[in-house]
Amino acid sequence: MGYLDNIIGRYKYIRSMRELSHTYTQQYALVGFGNHCANNLLPVIQYLQLPLKYICCTSEKKAELISQKYKGVKGTTSLQDILLDNTVSGVFVAANPHSHFQIATETIKAGKSLFIEKPPCENERELKSLIDTIMLYGSQHIVVGLQRRFAPATQVLKKRLKGDGKRHYHYRYLTGLYPEGDTLLDLFIHPLDYATFLFGEAKIKNLDVIRSRDGAQTLFLVLEHQDITGMLELSTDYSWQEAQEQLNISTDKGLYVLENMERLDFMPRRSALLGIPLEKVFPNNGATICLYGRNNFVPTIWNNQIVSQGFFSEIKTFADMIENKHGIVELMYEALSGNEEALNNFNFLTVDDKAKRALAKEVLLYSLDKAWVDHIDKLEALKSGIGWRGQNGKNPIITYQNEANELYEKFKQQVYDLAIEAILDLKDYTALKTRNVYANKTESNFQKRGKIK
Repeated sequence: MGYLDNIIGRYKYIRSMRELSHTYTQQYALVGFGNHCANNLLPVIQYLQLPLKYICCTSEKKAELISQKYKGVKGTTSLQDILLDNTVSGVFVAANPHSHFQIATETIKAGKSLFIEKPPCENERELKSLIDTIMLYGSQHIVVGLQRRFAPATQVLKKRLKGDGKRHYHYRYLTGLYPEGDTLLDLFIHPLDYATFLFGEAKIKNLDVIRSRDGAQTLFLVLEHQDITGMLELSTDYSWQEAQEQLNISTDKGLYVLENMERLDFMPRRSALLGIPLEKVFPNNGATICLYGRNNFVPTIWNNQIVSQGFFSEIKTFADMIENKHGIVELMYEALSGNEEALNNFNFLTVDDKAKRALAKEVLLYSLDKAWVDHIDKLEALKSGIGWRGQNGKNPIITYQNEANELYEKFKQQVYDLAIEAILDLKDYTALKTRNVYANKTESNFQKRGKIK
């Protein structure tokens, strides 16, 4: 029991040390302080302990209360206070949508990184102007707050769909009346963006709009993507108390059901013989596999709705980009994330940042080098057969691009697999100099296999 307790204790120590090592040093500002900001964005900013220097709002009284309530934060009604402060690197904008375009333009001109809630602008003219501003002044990092892209269920679903032949989908997004804003830009933008995010650009095949006397609006929409067609029902003719968001995706392997971004289920496709469903002949209950779901019993951040809806990850992604936290060590953690043994071994053998960077660099360079040779060979084979891709009536260029993208994802996974294998080889180390990873080890299995010179 003593040995087991020691292992558990060490694991807890490593986990807590890793959490403490993630700190943010840049200064940030928040523009706008409505309900969405106070309830969804600010809690994440506080949890991550982003150094928040300003909160900007339109009310002098509210600005005073902000300075009183949030220690170290200056409440202000002046956007220029923020834009002229060279210590501020990132600006979160969650103001009135009508003001987003102007604020975004000024923030980009000031050279600040920008996180802006949707919509960043209200029409095509403003969008083109914003793009021109970015081209003229350059840009730091820009993220638009479409949080469903960052939801944990989305990450699982995107990976699963890569290997499935897609057939069709049905998307229902049902709310109550929305008199306070633009239904399309404020509400329906979410499912429309999500559909194109998952399945790519689309053409409108059919559109029906129904308007009710009380102001309710319903869109029946058929979208045609490159390899899948979907039907959407977007409506404010229902209830906010019983609001629904459900996405059903039919694939060759089975049916995916995403409920309110909170739960993702998969039902394997039932067998059929000569068009006859065998489940009618041999009834069985069939298994439904839960791919993602919040655990409402365990009170951790990961089971919080702010996380499941994507607010947490979108803000963290923005801050990580500013702080350049997607470096070599973070790439290593991403590569090892699917293997707990390898991840624990990496943390155990690298107790300081210098050692982490050194080992991550060595392993990833080795993995990239080995996987790249195979990847180039596959791309050449793909390129040589491009002429045959036009024989079945498909655009050979588009087909080649899609197949090349699939090869890249396989290449990336191969790099990760090689990195995991390499780190697991390090478990043979029995003596480490000051617990530095590979220092003073000249006869390790790792070196013998040519993985570290």
